[in-house]
Amino acid sequence: MFIFWCLYICSLFVWPLINLIIKGLNCPWSLALTPLAISSYGLSVSLATIATLLNLFFGSLMAWTFVRYEFYGKRWFQRLVEIPLVLPASLIGMILVDLYGPKGWIGRYLTLSYSPAGMCLAMMTVSLPLVVRTMQPVIAQLEKDMEEAAWCLGASSWQTFRYAIWPNLVPAIITCLGLTWSRCVGEFGALMIISRNLPYKDLATSVLIASLIEQDDEASATIIALMMMLLCGIVLAFLEYSHDCLD
Repeated sequence: MFIFWCLYICSLFVWPLINLIIKGLNCPWSLALTPLAISSYGLSVSLATIATLLNLFFGSLMAWTFVRYEFYGKRWFQRLVEIPLVLPASLIGMILVDLYGPKGWIGRYLTLSYSPAGMCLAMMTVSLPLVVRTMQPVIAQLEKDMEEAAWCLGASSWQTFRYAIWPNLVPAIITCLGLTWSRCVGEFGALMIISRNLPYKDLATSVLIASLIEQDDEASATIIALMMMLLCGIVLAFLEYSHDCLD
């Protein structure tokens, strides 16, 4: 069994990663530091960070509501939140363009498509289920007796949250940060549809890599992918270190 899952993991992750690194060693690293590449890094990272923080806040509130309150249509709302997990990302992009485009129901009053704001919205849409599904089990395990005991001892609502609830949520929050940020920064399909993909304006790194491959510039695509992978690895390693420090 051990050999089986080792081969499975190697075939999915290790061998492709090693192959990518070997190819990258034969490419000049200057290709990863061109003005266009740096611009795409900044756009992808900044939008992914904003989308992650917004989703963490609103997604946690949704998870808390789903766990602690009963209301009509609750199950359907939960299923609605999970829809982005099963829809193709390009279809999500088309839906957002139809809704927030210049002729959409909302877009005719507030146009968000073909702009960084629309890209951030697409990232939030595809990653929201990760926050809700990760936080729900953790919130469900919180004992109400702990909160009631804090209230009986004279703690305010803020003090109860700060000292009784927050410490139990931090590990799950760190996990959500890693999962959501990774999902946002790696998004391709929805971003390709909802943005104009103009260099130095709204060209994300994932879309840039795809366009370089289409232009038969495999060297630039490889080295930019490795640079983005290195950046993501640093961020995830920091989050993992923070998680270990809490343990």
